[in-house]
Amino acid sequence: MATASIKCSKPADNKDSSDGCNCARQGLEQADWKLILELLEAERNELPGEIHHTDGFRMHEELIQRKHQIEKLIKHVQTLQA
Repeated sequence: MATASIKCSKPADNKDSSDGCNCARQGLEQADWKLILELLEAERNELPGEIHHTDGFRMHEELIQRKHQIEKLIKHVQTLQA
């Protein structure tokens, strides 16, 4: 699976941002981020059952990769909320 990197052309006005950009925060309210976090956590909680009941090796590996990706996104959103 290919990954894409998104670079921001705007200068950061938040020196605490780990990637030097705060564009991810723009346009979304705190309630939006809370909902995104809840959706990600719900997906993460459903994946172990899906992984357990998957017979195909490829699909099993894709679901494990998805779980890792969701966990990474959860940490990122939690950082943005701080």
